[in-house]
Amino acid sequence: MQPAHDRLFHFTFRQTMHAVSWLQKVLPAAITEAIDWSSLTAANQRFPGLRARDMTPLATLTLLCLRFVRTFEPRELLAAIDRWGDLLRSIEADPTQPAGDAIDAIGWYLLDASELAPEDLQVAFSKNLNQPQSAIMTTAQRIHSEALTAGHTAGLVAGQARLLLRQLERRFGPLPADLTARVRSATPTEIDRWGDRILDASDLAAVFAN
Repeated sequence: MQPAHDRLFHFTFRQTMHAVSWLQKVLPAAITEAIDWSSLTAANQRFPGLRARDMTPLATLTLLCLRFVRTFEPRELLAAIDRWGDLLRSIEADPTQPAGDAIDAIGWYLLDASELAPEDLQVAFSKNLNQPQSAIMTTAQRIHSEALTAGHTAGLVAGQARLLLRQLERRFGPLPADLTARVRSATPTEIDRWGDRILDASDLAAVFAN
């Protein structure tokens, strides 16, 4: 599987608008003035790392992630996500591409490159995005699914179980001990199924119905 660093870099800068915004920032003026930027096209091959007024939000956030995320402890990273909230919301509102794809790419990288727990990323995204809760849950589930494929099964299943328990308690109040134990020992498929039901279920029985 492609390393997370390369994956995020390629996701952003294979798109010409983001590549142009970055290259115009870092290249000497004599070069940028000589380039016909309208002729720039995306390449199939992979590319061989701050806030800047003339870069797109996704380009800026990508470089911030690549530069700093691996150096942050989880608490520092959560604080950084709050600082970067305006960039996340701008990416979310960008009409030129599906916001979910960009948020997924950022979220995957944050999990892969740090010790941040999935449920803490979920809370941070909830605070800093304008998406409805269902869209945020979809993002978390996509990240979870890909992370399982990458071999992070045990830790992420436990993280998804903690996230599901937190969501259930917020929706329905304190949970019975046997139900808590059931969630903690559940399979990824069961956790995903119950998570899908939380938004529409009227009670706990509806969430856990067979």
